[in-house]
Amino acid sequence: MNKSELKKKFNSFLSKVKQEGGETKEAYKILINSIKSGQNLSKEEKNKVTEQLKDVLKLVGFTAASILPGGILYLMLSKVDKFKKHLLPSSFLDETKDFNWIKDVKKTDSWERIDFVMFDNQDGIPVTILKQDTFEEELKKGGESLWVNDGCVVVGEFHILYPPDNFSGSAVSNLLDDCFDDFKSGIIPSDSYIYNEELNKFEPNT
Repeated sequence: MNKSELKKKFNSFLSKVKQEGGETKEAYKILINSIKSGQNLSKEEKNKVTEQLKDVLKLVGFTAASILPGGILYLMLSKVDKFKKHLLPSSFLDETKDFNWIKDVKKTDSWERIDFVMFDNQDGIPVTILKQDTFEEELKKGGESLWVNDGCVVVGEFHILYPPDNFSGSAVSNLLDDCFDDFKSGIIPSDSYIYNEELNKFEPNT
């Protein structure tokens, strides 16, 4: 997706939010206030934002994850300097014409993202790695989980970025093996990896 397409979809998203009812606007306001303050969304706030905005996002061609930290819309909103300094959420909906456009939008900003958690189950295995959403679901099971023990300790988190139309399971598997081996050797993995399509591997996103 090029910059022109991103701009069109971004402005379409804001236009549709403006047309929606109070609950949608309230979810949008929660998101914007989080970006302005630098405070993370709580789990309840994430659920509310994605639930209330999912229909609008679908209409303009974005996924629900795009509006959460790490997603393309979240990144774009975070990069509007004018907005971050003084614009209120309601005003922002009326001022989408010229931001020069959005600073430093990169090709990879529209790529898919998967978050991973590295944790120690205190069972003699140096570290276990699961997708973040899987880890959170397993954690809820308490002592009934086959993967996550009650006394587990999170020792690291990282994410991967890859083109929406080019997911490589083998590249992900190789990366997770490398992160496991690195951790055993005392090397802390990078917090972000990007897919190199030519080499079919994930590399640190520097």
